[in-house]
Amino acid sequence: TNKMRGLMNGRIRGELVREGSLSEVGFSQPTYRDAGMSNHDKMTSRLYQPGQTLYFFAKVGKFKAGDTLTISALNHKRNVLEGTDRDGKPVKMDIKRNLGGRSDVPFGVYQRTTTEFAVGELVLFNKTDKTRGIKTNDEYRITGFDDKAVHVQARDGSDRSLSLPRSDPQLEFMTYAYAVTAD
Repeated sequence: TNKMRGLMNGRIRGELVREGSLSEVGFSQPTYRDAGMSNHDKMTSRLYQPGQTLYFFAKVGKFKAGDTLTISALNHKRNVLEGTDRDGKPVKMDIKRNLGGRSDVPFGVYQRTTTEFAVGELVLFNKTDKTRGIKTNDEYRITGFDDKAVHVQARDGSDRSLSLPRSDPQLEFMTYAYAVTAD
């Protein structure tokens, strides 16, 4: 499960830090941690929590791919999520009206957190970025960072490297890759 994966990643990373395998110099990155909700779970407001963020991968009602909704209130009687978008503007999503009987729910549910990373860290991205050739769950190694960018090297046998600006939304979907779940 995602919860077990998170625990294992934390333990493995902790041991790597203790034994000195990771650089002592690191950085903090705001990230999204998957809330672990199934598509069935996403159909009822009772299973959401204030503070969670929906990230849309495709159009859903008035939301388009890349939009977010950070939940501040839940209307269980109407099955509506209320909150703000990325710009802080108030938004609502009526689950029944927007999802109906869909079996494919084109958004992820995440908890906002801050994650510590270091040079040498094994990471993956939980979101595809076709323009840069980043696929979900592809592994990378952090090779460096500065105030402007995080530098990663693909672990697919190629010599492909990326420099992601520190403000790049893709970094919000970076996580440890020491333990992974099967798709």
